[in-house]
Amino acid sequence: MSGSDAGRRLPSLNAVILLFAFSTILIATVSAWLVVDGTNRRAALDRLGSDTAETAALYQRLTSAVTLAPTAVSGLVTTVDNLDRNRFNAFSGPLIDEQVLVSVRWVPYVPGSRRDAFELMVRQGGQLDFSITDRLADGSFATAPARGDYYPVLFSEPVTAEDDIIGFDLGSSDVRRVAIEHARDTGRFVVTPPIALSAGGRGALVVVPTYSGGATPLTVDERRAAFMGVAVGVFRPQELLLRATSRLSGEDLSFTIEDLGPADEPRLPADRAVVVATRASSIPSSSGQSTTPSTMPSTIDVPFGERAQVLEVTPGLRYLERGTTSPLPIVLTAFASLAAVGLYAVQRRRFEQALGGAAARLRSVLSASPDAFVGLDEHGRVVDWSEQATRLFGMPRAQALGRWGAHRDQFARAGQRIKIRRAHHIS
Repeated sequence: MSGSDAGRRLPSLNAVILLFAFSTILIATVSAWLVVDGTNRRAALDRLGSDTAETAALYQRLTSAVTLAPTAVSGLVTTVDNLDRNRFNAFSGPLIDEQVLVSVRWVPYVPGSRRDAFELMVRQGGQLDFSITDRLADGSFATAPARGDYYPVLFSEPVTAEDDIIGFDLGSSDVRRVAIEHARDTGRFVVTPPIALSAGGRGALVVVPTYSGGATPLTVDERRAAFMGVAVGVFRPQELLLRATSRLSGEDLSFTIEDLGPADEPRLPADRAVVVATRASSIPSSSGQSTTPSTMPSTIDVPFGERAQVLEVTPGLRYLERGTTSPLPIVLTAFASLAAVGLYAVQRRRFEQALGGAAARLRSVLSASPDAFVGLDEHGRVVDWSEQATRLFGMPRAQALGRWGAHRDQFARAGQRIKIRRAHHIS
């Protein structure tokens, strides 16, 4: 193949080689990226599932702890005669973990017909200003109107937390009354949906029914007849969740608990609600992007008594990036490989152009020489044939190439003016 023919074919050949190399590297890069991304996603999902399960387990241990104090108070009421405020506070104080419970209360059942006698009894017991009250719209308390029955707060610990709550009729609130009466009839503790607390803010109540004699009667009628009142634990769901997620405080996670309401008690509009939503971290991601929660939440059931609750944990970008393998080295390697291929193609093209130019200059010199020139490769084949060689031997260049090298000694003995040149064939 002549140098001019090779020169015409080289650009297209180099383009094909470069395109093939680029396509191969691109496919390899995309494939490696997908493998790394899939591995990272699986690792993030596994970690998220583990964190969700551990958070749910700790949250349920805390909700169990919420019921301990009111359950103990219920037992105290049935075993101690003439229970007074001092004995109640001394017993209840050590049971309260302020990170779990806001307060614990004893709330007796008072039929409407016995209201006056009950108020007099409490005043004679030392609470001189005691009366059954309702909470007004402005948050203050006023004497409750006549009703068929009452559920006034008689004792509350700690005392300093809600002094005004003493005498407040929990039955004046639909949510509280429903919870008390359901606990009375079922013999099981009941958890209210989130409500506005008398002390301010929002929280929930754990209501534990108490019956004379201590044991829970077998039938609803027997339970109502033996019903003494309820022991109540007041807690803030948000504080429970914050405590349950404290070990993950440095993570970019959002936690939500949705309260779906009880399965077998009358439903109120407030029964289905988001209990709490909090973000454990707002640290920017390493990529500089916003930590807006992804659309990949993990959910798990966290029932509390008869209430169906669902814990949802949503990761942000920073959480998903932690502990993952970055695809950046793959991208950098791919670009370096492409750059190397491109540089090789450019250098090869320049070399071939330079070699082609040298061959053209040599043929020009040979054409102008009066001697006949024959170029041979390392095997003795003719690879170059000057015009003088064509005139001397009467053989065209095309016919001589590759055929006449074996007769160079014969040419020399014939005294012909032949200069034989060793050469490397350039295809």
